[in-house]
Amino acid sequence: MNVVFFGSEIKGGVVMKKYFLSTDDCGHWYIVEVAHKEEWEEWCGLNENDERSWEAPEFAYAVGGCPGMIEFSLDVEEEKKWIK
Repeated sequence: MNVVFFGSEIKGGVVMKKYFLSTDDCGHWYIVEVAHKEEWEEWCGLNENDERSWEAPEFAYAVGGCPGMIEFSLDVEEEKKWIK
């Protein structure tokens, strides 16, 4: 049984957090946990002159250039959902 809980999924007794890819206004790519989506969108909406916008939030993981630098794995059952 899979249970979604605040952007996380409990699968086989293991909590699997869900993430999304996003960019800031300068084109930097980040991986952000779904649970922080609202905070992320607020940060992205800050004016560039606002000092709070100068550093990404701690919950955002800088990718380093582009989504092609990300490696991930899917279990076989998840892969079946993605590949049709």
